[in-house]
Parts: sequence; structure tokens; C-alpha cells
Amino acid sequence: MKKITPLLAVILIMSYITPASAHAISDQSTDLIAGLLHPFIGIDHLLTIIAVGLWAAHVGGSSLYRLPLVFIALMFFGSLVSVNGIKVPALEFLIALSVVSLGVLIFFNLKLPLYSSITIISFFAIIHGYSHGLELPQQSSAFFYGSGFILATAILLFIGIFLGRLTYGNALLSKLCGSTLALSGLYLTAVA
Repeated sequence: MKKITPLLAVILIMSYITPASAHAISDQSTDLIAGLLHPFIGIDHLLTIIAVGLWAAHVGGSSLYRLPLVFIALMFFGSLVSVNGIKVPALEFLIALSVVSLGVLIFFNLKLPLYSSITIISFFAIIHGYSHGLELPQQSSAFFYGSGFILATAILLFIGIFLGRLTYGNALLSKLCGSTLALSGLYLTAVA
């Protein structure tokens, strides 16, 4: 009887799923994958998100978790702003500027007061989230696409924190990370 019960449950579920709902599941998984890939494909998003994790690790203390959490929450808010049609001028320039700014903060190992750090991260998060919302594919599920880019952002933040912990205390590596980010951001600013 114990072996038959799971089998009956699977048969019952399979009989309930219609071909139309099977396609909806497929579309939702495609939207989720598109959202997951988006931050990894755009070099500006990739660099900024990793830089937020790096800087949070360098600042330390409660910033280690507060800055990434604020970034994720306000990135989501930014995506809602763009979906509702509010326009932000010079978006690509602002995104590139976020890479430069975070690179400078890391290069100089600046440890600002928590609320100043949160303000800076909040602005960058809203800008990046706004961009994610604009790039929502037509006819896509905003929920699944958004879930994908939030999950990808969390993964990249953890990578940044990990790199920040590796480079913390090593001035040469910190300066190398910061200068690489700042120079990359300058390049992105030039082509924006």
C-alpha cells in the first residue's frame, strides 16, 4: 500500500494536467530561465552586483548582510517602477556610473556610515531594477522572470561577498578589484 499511494498521487496529478497547462508550465520555466540569465549576460549588471557584495564584505559588520538585502529589495522596487511606465533619463550612463562608483569605493576601501552606504546602494539598486523591468520580454510572466533575476542577483551577491572576504585585508588585491571595476565602468560610460 505504501508503494501504491505515491503512484496513485502521480496518476491523479497527471490526469488533472491538461495540454494547455503543460504549455503554461513550460512558458513559466522559460521566463524563469530568462530572468536567471539576464544579470549574467549584461556585463554592467554582473559587475555592479558583484561589486555590491565585494563592498559589503569590505565594510563588514551588519553591512555584510544589510547592503545585499537592501540591494535585492530595492532592485525589485525599481523593476516595478519601470513596468508601470515611469521614465528614467540617461539610464545606461547611470548603470555604468554605478560600476565606476563602486570600484572607487572598493579601491579606496571607503567605509561610510551604514545609512550613507544604504543610500548609495539603494540608488544603484533602483536603477538596475528599473533596467531589469524594461528588459522583461513581451508576453512573459513578470513573476517568473522577476524571480529568476532576483535569484541570479542573490547568487552574484554571494560571489561578491566571497571575493570580498578573500581580498579583505590585502590592499593590493582590493586595489586591483576596485581599479578593474572603475576602469570597466569608465569604458561602459564611454560606450553608453
